[in-house]
Amino acid sequence: MVQVGALSDGTRARQWMQSLSQQFGVPGNVAANGNVYRVQLGPFSNRQQAAALQQRLSNEAQQQSFITVAPGGM
Repeated sequence: MVQVGALSDGTRARQWMQSLSQQFGVPGNVAANGNVYRVQLGPFSNRQQAAALQQRLSNEAQQQSFITVAPGGM
C-alpha cells in the first residue's frame, strides 16, 4: 500500500482517496484507527509497483507518500 496521508475527518479522507484513486487508476482504501483515517492506495503485488505510484504522486500531484505493508498483505 502507498499511504498519502491521515485525516481526522472520515468523509474528507474518503473523498480524497476516491479522487486520487480515479486520478491514478488504482484501488484505494481508508483505514480507520480510532479517530484517524489513513488514506492509502493499493494494494500492489510488489514494492516496485508501489514505488512507481509514489513517483507519479510526487511528479503529478506534488504529493508526498510512503510505502506501508497492508495488514496480512505483501
